[in-house]
Amino acid sequence: MQKIRCPICGRETVPGVVCSECSLNANGTALAQPLVTQEEVAGWNIERPSPDVLAWARQTFNEMEFQAVLREVEQGGGHQFEDFIEEIERIANGDQ
Repeated sequence: MQKIRCPICGRETVPGVVCSECSLNANGTALAQPLVTQEEVAGWNIERPSPDVLAWARQTFNEMEFQAVLREVEQGGGHQFEDFIEEIERIANGDQ
């Protein structure tokens, strides 16, 4: 794979991949959300969900349904763009 230099910071990167140094694409456009560094993540305070949040999640999650959809994706590759382009175009045109 061909490597290039980031046009902003000069770090070596790959075309189409976000620069790990300055969070810009190889074409110089910024990401919607900048990447998080390991140092930032190390300072995060991650807590377990409370019992009421777990109870809610258990009520809204159907493991059998999830497994069926997962099998469908594994076997058929999931949805194709053609499957929902008409819906996207309808919404984009305000014809919801």
